[in-house]
Amino acid sequence: MVHPIAILGIGAAASLSYKGDLVRLSRVLEKIAAITVAGLLANGLVWAASPQEPQCSPASPCTGKGIIFDFTIVPNAGKVFPVIFQMWFTMCLLLLVLLNRPLFCALSQQGSMRAVLVQWICTMLLSMAAVQVCSQRW
Repeated sequence: MVHPIAILGIGAAASLSYKGDLVRLSRVLEKIAAITVAGLLANGLVWAASPQEPQCSPASPCTGKGIIFDFTIVPNAGKVFPVIFQMWFTMCLLLLVLLNRPLFCALSQQGSMRAVLVQWICTMLLSMAAVQVCSQRW
């Protein structure tokens, strides 16, 4: 499993690597977004073909309940995570590249500190929302 700090570093590196060329950065983000959407669709199809019950695992299948599979790939993980599964990484990467962009533009003297303030506020709001979502029982 990749540590969240490593994702932050990768998102930061991706933001820094384009040196203000927003067109090149947007092309890369489009590719990452396309991979993310394709992965989410594939995971959704696998979830739809399974029993769609978190307790069905390969060790304890729910015989006759799934269309193709009698188990879910990610047992005991709720009903949302099996669709997100591996794609959380690319989703976080996109988010962190976008969130870090104003800071790195300001550090390279291509952006303003006002944009960094907006970035900081957005980061704090997103962090608070993530804490609230994580505290909910799905």
